[in-house]
Amino acid sequence: MYSKIKEIKAYAREQLLSHMWTAVFFTFMYIMLTNLCTCCLMVYPGGGSVMELLIYEFTTLLIDLFAGLLQMGVAYFYLNVSTGKSRASLYDLFYAFTHNPDKALKVSLMLSLTHMVCTLPYVIYTLFFMPVFTMEELMNAKPEVLQYMGIAYLILGVGELIYFLICLYFEPVYFMLVDMPSLTAAKAMKMSIWLMKGSKVRLLGLNLSFLPLQFISLLTFGIGNLWLIPYMNTASACFYTDLSAKRLNH
Repeated sequence: MYSKIKEIKAYAREQLLSHMWTAVFFTFMYIMLTNLCTCCLMVYPGGGSVMELLIYEFTTLLIDLFAGLLQMGVAYFYLNVSTGKSRASLYDLFYAFTHNPDKALKVSLMLSLTHMVCTLPYVIYTLFFMPVFTMEELMNAKPEVLQYMGIAYLILGVGELIYFLICLYFEPVYFMLVDMPSLTAAKAMKMSIWLMKGSKVRLLGLNLSFLPLQFISLLTFGIGNLWLIPYMNTASACFYTDLSAKRLNH
């Protein structure tokens, strides 16, 4: 029988306690690196042509691939925290750069392409069907502007929701690449789907249980995330170890 969400979170807090400050600095490093990549997209001039769209999507893909390498390092760090098998270190963030980076790249490529497909209707709508509004028109919030913007965000929201539900199947995949290094990327993704069979609602419940703390973190202008993110990631690692122990030994 699987551990309850309260038990997983309690065990995560216990395991994280002796690694808290290392995890805080680890999270700070991760946020800085990912935000630096995001800034590359923010300064991108953009535009309405297909070529500019392709350049933007290609840049996004490269950033996603880099983030995938970091994500495997995150999995390695928190798997060490949750199991105590190895000492957790700040250098764990770059684990994938020296340990089968091709696997992390293949997984992140598949997830990135899946995200692009899910948000493609939004891209097509904004590029070919939605008028280009001036800043003055956006500020005045005319009914026509609100209608187009509402449809755009509705399409985007549906796409992101579909992607989120798909990602539930692949929550353990980076942990699996670390925990079972002999697996290929394709095998890890297939096994992740099998592993999550019947546990997607439990994982969703675990994620939703952090909403109150996430709201409190917003009141600290995001500073609280330096403590909350390690807690959430350790809980995810504990969820994986509990799930794999029960499913693989069944």
